[in-house]
Parts: sequence; structure tokens; C-alpha cells
Amino acid sequence: MDEEAPGCPQRAPATAATGRVRRHPTVAARSFAAGVAMGSRPRMFSSILAQVMWTLVPLVSFSLLSAVPFVVAAVKGVIKPWLAAVYVVVEVGIFVFSTAASGNDPKNWTGLLLVLLMLAATTHTALLDSEKIRIGK
Repeated sequence: MDEEAPGCPQRAPATAATGRVRRHPTVAARSFAAGVAMGSRPRMFSSILAQVMWTLVPLVSFSLLSAVPFVVAAVKGVIKPWLAAVYVVVEVGIFVFSTAASGNDPKNWTGLLLVLLMLAATTHTALLDSEKIRIGK
């Protein structure tokens, strides 16, 4: 009998009735214990309180930490890393632009950019575990 390659899930012996090879029960048990159903993606929030706390991060920090929930979600595997990178680039770009722009110009709309970033990041953080949103997941 061939040995399995490293990293392959263990298999239980074939049943006499069907002759099929079954997955070892510990594979499903590990997925269940981790809170991830077999075949589904990981979750960002473990409770409603966690979702509220993470959603408030961009709002309370006045968009200073708006990319943090997306970096954490990328590390957890909830979203793809490119989406977190987009948030980091946009956040840094807005801060560089707002720092470089001169102060009392009436056409200076950096405050509006910061508010829009804060609102977009708050809304998107709240939607990280939504099954209806597929972009970047």
C-alpha cells in the first residue's frame, strides 16, 4: 500500500459494505472545533460584540486605523490580501495628500476624503462576514 504524501489528510480504512475510503474523523472534528464548516471560508467575527468592536475601529480612530480590520481579515484568510493592500494604499495616499495640501484653501477637500474613507471602511468592516459580498473573498 502506498504511503500518503506529507500534508495529505489521513484516511480511515475502507468500509466493507461500500469499499469507499472515508476521511479520518479528526479532519472534520478539527474544522468544527475551529468554527469553520468543511468547504466554507473562515469568519472574521466570532460574535456580534466582536463585529461591533471591529466596525467601530475606523470610526473611533477618525480613519487613522481604517486599514487595520482588513489587514487582520487578510491574515485570518477572510479576504484576499490584495483587498487589504488596496485599503492600505488608499489610506496612506489620503494621508499623504491631506498632509501635503495647504491649510486654509476653500477648495481643500481633504477633510471630505478622510470622512469618506472613514465611512467606507466602517461599512466594509461591518460587511466582512456577509455571504452576499463576494468581491475579494
